[in-house]
Amino acid sequence: MIKFGFPPPQVPLTDRNGQMNFAWTNFFQAQYNAIQNLLGNPLVPSDPPITITGSSPFTYKAPTRGFVLVGPGGSIEFSRGGRAWFAVTSDLIPMLMDDQIRVSWTGAIPPTLNWFGG
Repeated sequence: MIKFGFPPPQVPLTDRNGQMNFAWTNFFQAQYNAIQNLLGNPLVPSDPPITITGSSPFTYKAPTRGFVLVGPGGSIEFSRGGRAWFAVTSDLIPMLMDDQIRVSWTGAIPPTLNWFGG
């Protein structure tokens, strides 16, 4: 099995077109696979689903280290420190305390969010 560590600090999360860089895609996929291997299939959240309140977009702030799993139906952005937002194409996002994701959707039904606290 190939393991991927954090990409070097000089590698941006996204390229000029707003697409996630290959190194980050591999990192997030490896994290997802590791969680699947530890917890088994299907991936079961350790906490109740996150309740989405209000309309699109919805912002969630990580209470601790962990992962958030975003269900289908929305576009996802990630921010560390709240200064810049980056598009995310992975549905499973590793987060540190106070990291944020912003989920946008169209229609009446928002995507599901599940928190896996670490």
